[in-house]
Amino acid sequence: MAASGSSSGISGRALNKLIALSGVTEFPKLMSFFFLQQIAEEKAYGNMLRDQADHVRSCLEKIHVMICEMQSAHSLIGNDSLECMRESQQMQNNKLKSLTDMIKLTEEAIRRMEDHVDIMELSLEA
Repeated sequence: MAASGSSSGISGRALNKLIALSGVTEFPKLMSFFFLQQIAEEKAYGNMLRDQADHVRSCLEKIHVMICEMQSAHSLIGNDSLECMRESQQMQNNKLKSLTDMIKLTEEAIRRMEDHVDIMELSLEA
């Protein structure tokens, strides 16, 4: 997982690139700037996904407590209600897995774009 503090470094690099582009624009500079913008957007998207995953985890905790209480009062509550809660729990687990997979894909995309920026910057130095 990328550190959240690195996004300010990326933003600073993007600003420096924008200032440098105000004069002569070389293709590697444009590509580097494009990737820096994409990295910032992907990090924001990753943060939103993590927030959503946290929300789902919170819902799962509540569902788990309700299921435990329903099982302890089994004679008072019908099986249909308990099955509904279990189905809801399964749906939330599926949602959490999907969000976790998307977070992993987003983090990998960020790493690859950071590698692309490094390559573009090396080509400018050569």
